[in-house]
Amino acid sequence: MILDASAGVEAQTLTVWRQAERNSVPRIAFINKMDKFNSNFQKSIESMEKKLSVSVINVQVRILTFVG
Repeated sequence: MILDASAGVEAQTLTVWRQAERNSVPRIAFINKMDKFNSNFQKSIESMEKKLSVSVINVQVRILTFVG
């Protein structure tokens, strides 16, 4: 599941999440668009915990770019 960092969990997200839950589909979420002006990582996490009733585990993968 991909979430917009400025919008958090939206109505369609809830629908997809419930369908996945009903069918026992494993889920992972990715917070996208962190470069937008009004993006907020922490509020996106809080939105997931509140609206999806889940415990969130933050995992961050650092992407390194080398200019040679």
